[in-house]
Amino acid sequence: MFKKFIVACSLPIVLLFGPMIAQCVPAYAQLRAEPRHSAELVSQLICGELVRVLKEDGPWVLIRTEHGYEGFTRTEQIQFHSDPINYSTLHRLQKTEIRKENTPFQKLEPEGSIFLNYILKTEAKSDTDIFDITFPPLFSSQTLANQAMRLLTVPYVWGGKTVFGLDCSGLVQFLFQKQGYSFPRDAWQQAEIGLDISFDSSKPEFEPGDLLFFQNPGKKVHHVAISLGGSRYIHASEWVRINSLHEADADFKKERKETLVNAKRIQPETLVSLLDSFRKL
Repeated sequence: MFKKFIVACSLPIVLLFGPMIAQCVPAYAQLRAEPRHSAELVSQLICGELVRVLKEDGPWVLIRTEHGYEGFTRTEQIQFHSDPINYSTLHRLQKTEIRKENTPFQKLEPEGSIFLNYILKTEAKSDTDIFDITFPPLFSSQTLANQAMRLLTVPYVWGGKTVFGLDCSGLVQFLFQKQGYSFPRDAWQQAEIGLDISFDSSKPEFEPGDLLFFQNPGKKVHHVAISLGGSRYIHASEWVRINSLHEADADFKKERKETLVNAKRIQPETLVSLLDSFRKL
């Protein structure tokens, strides 16, 4: 309690010296266009995500995410860190706090967290124990598709990137973060990552984990989906759902087939780990 009081009291002074690094503390935090609860939801932060704090506005702070998103969140939703950060201790601090709240580390997954796909190497023996953790193996396209299936029926929320609500690109970014990798926030940005895949527009079929991009004529990419293999794909549209690109299938969506313009295959060497990405903030 005393530590939180010191941080809160010193915040205005600290921010006079320029932007600071902060970390999302709760399971998720709203990022809004203006410093008020009724303002448009721009995006969301998830537990453990690092941001750059640009300025203070009363009980709100203007922040910038790793991919350039800017918006306002409440001061109590983030924890400030010295800059430069000691990245080797950053995650230890977060894990200790989580444990002190009597929330077993593995139980964070339903709420979403950048830590949720770490692998525990040691067992905690007390509330203050430090965990040893490691990232999972290299990125797997099949794992991406499998994890997407676990999110079926999650409602569509504009700007959402948690299991409480997702938009199409938020779904994709969330799944890459689950595997420990940074990935752009918007569909048009995501369309610039990976290798182009040629396909037969009359009967398109893909490998599990391929990313499918949709675009109206004269516009930029507005929608993204994840291939489940063959003609089926999973995406956030009203809710996280499965549809098909084959006209004979009951879940065929004509609009999607007509606006499918590109497909990308993501390779591990094209990805950047979350920690490496955060270091560039």
